[in-house]
Amino acid sequence: MQVFLPINHLDKHWILGELHLKTMTVHIYDNAKLSKFTANETISTFKTSLIDLMDGINFWTKTNQARKKPADIQFEVVKGLDQQKGKLGDCGVFICMWVEKLISDMPLTKEKDAERVALDFRMHMAKIYLGSL
Repeated sequence: MQVFLPINHLDKHWILGELHLKTMTVHIYDNAKLSKFTANETISTFKTSLIDLMDGINFWTKTNQARKKPADIQFEVVKGLDQQKGKLGDCGVFICMWVEKLISDMPLTKEKDAERVALDFRMHMAKIYLGSL
């Protein structure tokens, strides 16, 4: 079982975390290639927050697991993803697109025109939202 977690970096950028509960591994999806130093700082903060959240919902007791420490959570950065281009701030759009593909078992393909893909997905989301009104 996995849980999808949007992670905000310095109130400027969104990345997606996919937490696999059985292994306590988080796959990181990022379309802006944060620097290693910056990414490590964000991930370190996120690890602590994640453990606090799991404590708050009594996850360890409910699943009969020993409580983990932040150091027990492994992070793997997914490589080969489309990279953000343009000035529209597409990081949130890519997170939504990746979640839709991951829950549908669709491959995350690298596109030639990532900016066009992001714009098309904005339209897709608008149709979903407007169709639900």
